[in-house]
Amino acid sequence: MSIAPPQIVFEGKFSRAICQNPHQSRLLVAFDHRSFSRESFAPVTPWKLAINREYSQLNVQVRDNDYYLNDDLPALCKALRRFTKPFAQVCGIGFSMGGFGALLLSKALRLDHVVLVSPQRLDFPNQSPFAVDMVEEAEVFTGGSGASLCGNCQQDAGYRAV
Repeated sequence: MSIAPPQIVFEGKFSRAICQNPHQSRLLVAFDHRSFSRESFAPVTPWKLAINREYSQLNVQVRDNDYYLNDDLPALCKALRRFTKPFAQVCGIGFSMGGFGALLLSKALRLDHVVLVSPQRLDFPNQSPFAVDMVEEAEVFTGGSGASLCGNCQQDAGYRAV
């Protein structure tokens, strides 16, 4: 089975979205997870399982471990909303930081189903008091103030906190 060349859905300074096999009726969305060795965007490779089952595969990536909370967020949301309109079904999978990204972008992507594996919820310490191993990284959500910036980012992008 041959697949069409990848389609760049969005390319910003901090975020990008690239679709493999873009002309199918069903879409599988994968999100970057936190990587301690991240230096830039990771290479995108098609998942044989998705391609063999006639899914398009969208990879939503971030340049830094910023939990998708960067200046590209409003434009990324707009591009994802526009891109996902023709798909009959949109499913997502996210691990850790990618799980948070899946929650954050779920409305823009029109996710029908999502698999979240250990999604980071450090922006809500009262709901995740056990998550003490990444307190320093959680400052991306709070700016060190203890107040959640996540809700503000979602509001700017047209979302409610989930």
